[in-house]
Amino acid sequence: MHRGEHVQALEAIDRIDRKLPNDPLASELRGRVLRVKGDLAGARAAFEGALKIQPAYFAATRQLVAMALSAKDPELSRLYRNAAV
Repeated sequence: MHRGEHVQALEAIDRIDRKLPNDPLASELRGRVLRVKGDLAGARAAFEGALKIQPAYFAATRQLVAMALSAKDPELSRLYRNAAV
């Protein structure tokens, strides 16, 4: 991902998702790649998908709070922080 090989990263994440369908890791990684690509709506959906699999998954919550803060939406960031507690 750091080399800008987003397509290859997403393909690798799809393989992880097929092997571990009940693990939030693949959704969280997909959200990171989409966020770097600038697809914020897709990233948010991926992070929220990780939280549907495991509601207390901190990595996805952290990413959603960071996105809300960077969008200068403190109310949304409070919502995500409170949901994780």
